[in-house]
Amino acid sequence: ATDRAITAASSHRLQIIGIAGYSPTWARRSDCPAGELHCFPENPADYGRFLGAAAARYGSRGADSRLRGTIEVWSLWNEPNHRPYSMPKPDPDKYAAMVKSAYAAIKAVDPEAIVLTGGTAPAPDAPDGSDYEQATWLRMLYDRGAGGSFDGVANHPYAYPFSPLTD
Repeated sequence: ATDRAITAASSHRLQIIGIAGYSPTWARRSDCPAGELHCFPENPADYGRFLGAAAARYGSRGADSRLRGTIEVWSLWNEPNHRPYSMPKPDPDKYAAMVKSAYAAIKAVDPEAIVLTGGTAPAPDAPDGSDYEQATWLRMLYDRGAGGSFDGVANHPYAYPFSPLTD
C-alpha cells in the first residue's frame, strides 16, 4: 500500500516528505501508555535502522526503479516537543539519540537525502516537561550533540492555541 501511494504521488510530480513518526507496539518504550501510538521507541537504533531501510528503498540509490528517488526529504518524527505526540512526555535525550541514529543510517544509503528534525509544535515550556517551546527544544538537541545530525529544522508555524484556520 505504501509503495502504491508513493508511486501515485510521484506520478503527479508531488514531492513527498517521509515523516517517520510513532513506533510499532514491539518497539515502544516500556512506559508507553496502553493503546497509545505516539511513543518514542525504546531503542533509538531501531528507529535508525527503520529510516535506513526506508531511505534505501525510496532514496536516490534504491534498487527498485519505480521507487528510486521518490523520497528525497525525511522528517524525523512529528512534534517531538509536544506531549500528545511524544508519550508519555517529550524526552530530549531519547530524541537526540534517535536523530543521530536516523541521520547516520539515512546518509549511509542516500547521501543526497535531506534530513529534517521532526516538525516542532508551537508549545510553551511546561514546568513538568510535558511540552517544550520550539527554540528550547532545538537548544536541547544541540546541547546533546545532535546539531550535526540534521540538514534543516522543521517547524509547524501555526501559533498555539490558534489554528491556521482561525481568523
